Amino acid sequence: MVIPVHDINPLRRTPWVTYALVVANLVVLLLSPGTLPHAAASRGLVSCQMAAFYDHFGAIPRELIRDHQLRNPIQVV
Repeated sequence: MVIPVHDINPLRRTPWVTYALVVANLVVLLLSPGTLPHAAASRGLVSCQMAAFYDHFGAIPRELIRDHQLRNPIQVV
């Protein structure tokens, strides 16, 4: 598979939706817990915040395909 570097088709309009999606993805990336500067917070706290963030917003492909949540053997208290 080759990724095209140049295309013969001329652009007829500006891809505003693509630009908006790129900006939205950058905002989400910069606001995720792992990328924020935590000067006063300890490294363990940031690690726990990242784990909670990924547990809450992460997707497991098997759950998406089967529409059934996997049971969680580890309960976080």
